[in-house]
Amino acid sequence: MASDAPDTSPIGKTPAEECVDADRCHGWRSYVQPSLLLAVWLPITLTLALHYTTDPEQVWVHNVLRRVLYLPILFAAFRLGLRGGLLASAIASLSYVPHAFFHLHHIAHSDPAPTLEKALEIVLYNLVGGVAGLLSDAERRRRTQLRTALDERTRLQDQLVRAGRLSALGEVVAGIAHEIRTPLHALRGTAEIVDPFIPKDRAERRMWEIHLRELERLDRTADRFLTFAKPRPLDLVDLDLRNVARRLADLIATDADKRGITLDIVLPDTPVAVRGDRDQLAQVALNLALNAMKAV
Repeated sequence: MASDAPDTSPIGKTPAEECVDADRCHGWRSYVQPSLLLAVWLPITLTLALHYTTDPEQVWVHNVLRRVLYLPILFAAFRLGLRGGLLASAIASLSYVPHAFFHLHHIAHSDPAPTLEKALEIVLYNLVGGVAGLLSDAERRRRTQLRTALDERTRLQDQLVRAGRLSALGEVVAGIAHEIRTPLHALRGTAEIVDPFIPKDRAERRMWEIHLRELERLDRTADRFLTFAKPRPLDLVDLDLRNVARRLADLIATDADKRGITLDIVLPDTPVAVRGDRDQLAQVALNLALNAMKAV
């Protein structure tokens, strides 16, 4: 299935460009890619070979060949940045020097151009390689910054979408909480009326008190639903975990009997003091106990 997730891959990058950008990623291997062998190193080699083998009387040919060397230097600079441009210009310059300034007699021909012109050409090779490499690096940095900005924009858009969904969910939850509180208030009102008629010495009184406490907890839970979209600070108090365990046992005792489960509550003699949110600890303990009973 096609994914709707935004494509955060680099813009307009070919596999070759990925390697160049990382070359950063591949080290020296970036300089011997097939595309660079064909577009940089082979043209430099062939151009210099023609230089060395062309008769000095063919002045125009030597002039053309000197200019042709700029092409692979520029290509290396644009593909590999400053280091690539300087490397290509240095190789071209060093390889051209014997042809330009030394008489090789029967081994090879020399460039018939004036010495100053040839010296300036070598300087220009390195200058062009360096400047083009700097421009290429600057462009690459600009593309990286643009790519980062687009990724950040996409991330912010996703956050806005999630925030909108949470806001809508908060409205739904608030509506449900209001619906819950209406019958809850009726239950609490009824409980307040019935409470005086249950003597404190009756066995049912303990379960009745549990009923009242759970009504209060349900009311607080409804309040939390009403503030769903807003973070609620923890109501930290000093607690004895033994009381939490006893309260939990009372809550699940009836359900455990129906399932044929025997509860065995083993508590230490000394208090187990912690600092936490009473309601949330009780909710966590209740969820764990109910899940455990369902698994039996």
